[in-house]
Amino acid sequence: MSSLNLRGVALVLSIAISGCKGGTTAVRPDGAADAAPDLSGATDALAMEMGPADLSVADMNPAEMGPADALTAFRLFNTGVGADGVLLAGGSVDPHYKLIQSADTTFTGPDAIVADPIADGYWVANSDTSKWIAPSANQQYPGASPCNASGTYVYRTTFDLTGYNPTTLKISGMWAADNSGTDIRLNGASLGISAPGYAPLTAFTIDSGFVAGMNTLEFEILDIGCPNGLRVELTASDVAPAP
Repeated sequence: MSSLNLRGVALVLSIAISGCKGGTTAVRPDGAADAAPDLSGATDALAMEMGPADLSVADMNPAEMGPADALTAFRLFNTGVGADGVLLAGGSVDPHYKLIQSADTTFTGPDAIVADPIADGYWVANSDTSKWIAPSANQQYPGASPCNASGTYVYRTTFDLTGYNPTTLKISGMWAADNSGTDIRLNGASLGISAPGYAPLTAFTIDSGFVAGMNTLEFEILDIGCPNGLRVELTASDVAPAP
């Protein structure tokens, strides 16, 4: 048996080779021929290397996973990344976060835009794992253009717990907002979690309130003058398959 290492998860692949009887000869350099050995019923290990595009743990059925596989397969997304978790270019639409409430009558959502430029020197800098999102791209300071209207903005992300035990999930996160984060809501219920500003990121933990199937996580921010933005990083620190 050989081990296939895919995104840190060891998968075991066994390939049985049988039925290779007779009918095959091996020719030596001197022209003589030897009959190939009878491999009937033999099992051999075939070592294979496959890239992430060939097989994904995320495609597995949670009911067939162990706890380690389930945690690897379950996906949460930071702001500013694509489906593969790779950072998006500035001006891109974030596919995982929707602007569901906006104080700006021009930029009403639902598209949440990866901010570029950002308020360098004021906002916590973009990293290799997340970026700022906003109602519109240009959030430099000074000089954000257009200057998004002051007021309350709400961004929503969703995640699916179908096939998982929702009571086992624990989310560890960090967030920041300009001007401040006023609440996080899980499935519509306030968690009373706030972020005082745009630097540094503020840590939080959610370990209850999840349901089977689709879940929503909403981030409410208060903006009192441009620039305007949200930054979120989420990690599932525990989750298990449904019993």
